[in-house]
Amino acid sequence: MVAAANSVVAGMTYALLGWNHAAAQAAARNTARFAALCFMVALATPALARFAKLLRSEATLVLAFVAAQGVHFATVIVVLSAFEREHVAQNPLRTVLVFTIGFGLVLTAALTSQPRKGHWYAALRGFALYAIFLIFTLAFAFNQVKPLRILAALLLAALIARLALQIQSRTRVIAG
Repeated sequence: MVAAANSVVAGMTYALLGWNHAAAQAAARNTARFAALCFMVALATPALARFAKLLRSEATLVLAFVAAQGVHFATVIVVLSAFEREHVAQNPLRTVLVFTIGFGLVLTAALTSQPRKGHWYAALRGFALYAIFLIFTLAFAFNQVKPLRILAALLLAALIARLALQIQSRTRVIAG
């Protein structure tokens, strides 16, 4: 459902702006913003679960984010292949590196979405989630569209809620 919803975001962007370079870039931006909202909910899920009993599991919401991000990746591929071939040809290493790192982080988030025991697994899962958090937060914090900077603050609030719950859980284990 999330992939379909983000596809509607991309489709509506093209429907409103037409099939051109500016529309393709707008579709990529809009699908990234939608994916960021999905990520924000997934990141805050452990803390939000205390208040919203009907909330899906963190693993399900991480996979929902991955689906939304997959649509975003598709829109970026459209931008690069249809409208920015020259840019890709001039910067092949950078293009491949950025896309590989982004895809690798999202794939890691997907593969580690189910909580399991093991220090390496937990470290890999944490690395992927916090790296994605950092990318989104920095992108929104320095966005030229100032109202979008609110999303950076909301991402930070989601992180704080998540970390506060983890600290509280560890404190209970130590005290108990």
